[in-house]
Amino acid sequence: MLTLEIITIAGLIVVVVLFLVWRRKHSSDTLDTFIAKRKPTARTASRADLVQAIERLPVALTLTQTHIYYDNPDFNAELELSRIEEVEYDDETATATPEVASDERVLRFRSHGRSFEFILPRAEADRWATLLPSHRANEPGQVHVV
Repeated sequence: MLTLEIITIAGLIVVVVLFLVWRRKHSSDTLDTFIAKRKPTARTASRADLVQAIERLPVALTLTQTHIYYDNPDFNAELELSRIEEVEYDDETATATPEVASDERVLRFRSHGRSFEFILPRAEADRWATLLPSHRANEPGQVHVV
């Protein structure tokens, strides 16, 4: 009787692990779907990681003329450009965790006292910087897409 219970528990663990592996493998396909969906109105779109505390959540990051969208299978969010006060590009996150590799850059937005950080490959961050230049809150003008 005890052997049957052990086999059942082991089987459930295997099923859960297989599901998590499958979901992780297919989440990148989902990001491509989000990018393709927004591509017609996008100035640029790329894969990025949203920094939440010490976690890096993969997202599809899209810039349009009026919004920045960040989507993944668990959520869909947007930032209106007119509400963004600052745009920065940096080599590390505000808390220095998680670590940023040498071939990555951090794209940081500040809006109403809240900071949003995305880690992008350096080449993608350079493209974003061309289209969405850095801007500080104390500078005249506003955040805009070039």
